[in-house]
Amino acid sequence: MSHFIGSIALIRDADNEQSRWLVRLGTNENHAAFVQAERLEQESYRDALKREIAWELELDARKDFIISSVPRIHFQSPLADIGDAEKNRPPDLTACNSLPEKGVDWVIAQFFVVDLFGRVSREKVAANSRNQWWTPEEILAGISDAGTRFHSLQHQLVLQTEVITTFGT
Repeated sequence: MSHFIGSIALIRDADNEQSRWLVRLGTNENHAAFVQAERLEQESYRDALKREIAWELELDARKDFIISSVPRIHFQSPLADIGDAEKNRPPDLTACNSLPEKGVDWVIAQFFVVDLFGRVSREKVAANSRNQWWTPEEILAGISDAGTRFHSLQHQLVLQTEVITTFGT
């Protein structure tokens, strides 16, 4: 049985009037995903995410970002097949980070809202070409306006939990 136990970062673009969320391009740049972290033994969901955000975005966890003290949502469920929509995806899509793309039997995930703090952290994020800001519409559609696909398991979780909406995000 395959599973994922971890956290997913909903990093908001606080400098933009339009609601946008940070995703990172995979190494092959044909898909994108939220920053996420598998929870290690004796580690809280929040601490796991703090570690991963600092590492992936090259930020200082003490001064460059703020993670909400409680998750926006806790999701725990066995997962059915990714679904009919996923059967039409190109087979070469690979997982971003360590979150399995397919074959996950169950998931325990917590979504935390994260805000970048200060000009320096925003500049560091903007300087990395793997970082992109997506609108709620792109995330919900599972594809950006530029044609980049969103990670299929994260997409399924976003749709099931309604953690991202096109209003009131």
